[in-house]
Amino acid sequence: MSASNDPVAAGFGARFGRRQVAGARVRRVGRAEVDRDGLDGLVRTLTLAADDCAAPFERVRLLAEFSQQLDTILARDVAADPLGRRLLHNLLQVLCTERDGVLEDVLPALAAEGVQIIGWDQTSAADRKQLRALFDKVVYPLVTPLAVDATHPFPYIPAMALHVAALVRDCETRQQRFACVPLPDQLFGMHPFRSGLVRLDAERLVGIDAIVGAFLELLFPGVQVMERSTFRLVRAVGAMSALVPLHRLEIEDTTSARLADILRRSLDVADEAVYRTRAPLGLAERIVAAYEGRAQEEGGRDD
Repeated sequence: MSASNDPVAAGFGARFGRRQVAGARVRRVGRAEVDRDGLDGLVRTLTLAADDCAAPFERVRLLAEFSQQLDTILARDVAADPLGRRLLHNLLQVLCTERDGVLEDVLPALAAEGVQIIGWDQTSAADRKQLRALFDKVVYPLVTPLAVDATHPFPYIPAMALHVAALVRDCETRQQRFACVPLPDQLFGMHPFRSGLVRLDAERLVGIDAIVGAFLELLFPGVQVMERSTFRLVRAVGAMSALVPLHRLEIEDTTSARLADILRRSLDVADEAVYRTRAPLGLAERIVAAYEGRAQEEGGRDD
């Protein structure tokens, strides 16, 4: 197939002009046993989301759909040689960078419609008092803090779940170690955490992982938190044999090289399978869930 007839290369190149993933690179990935329709679907969804004539929420919904399609591709075993795997990850990382760029474009329009996503550093003293009370009452009893040291090996990390990772330093020994807090599914089944965003008022929302990260020292007494970051692991499923799993590690784009390397090595993820993305992770999916939750609440009030 020529580059001009390749639907993935043509579609992506026409919208985003990324020469490095067009033509031979995409065709080379196509010779690996990957879902070409899936790749084409990613490009199509991202192209629609990039249309600034579409309504802001519709664009976010498409970005959430893109992320779900991406997880589907990478949660499969792929029979590919090392070069093919690297090329596939490189292609997908470029698409993810474009996704984050589209999301940055649409966030101001969402804010104008009353959906403003803020970080912990943008919260007020009153907000933090409110969130501390929520943390103490609801979050603290449900989460299990995990520390890694000579007597505690690196914990098993469930696929798809959000985790808050940290580098902490013992206040007495000054030794540094890795710590982790999984965010349990049970937490996301409770109000007000169902969307992964906590509503502070009529317009502002903050991520549950930002809240947990802010109160890590309550979960690990006697330590100083040096760094914190959220991560998520997408595991390939199915029999191994000759098939090569394409595990993907998704981390915040501000994560230090040291913390990223600890996660990568401990989770046995290839260098090219570490995806840095805009925080909070899974933001488009969270916004969609928040929109749907608010619509249900408003519908219930109308009844």
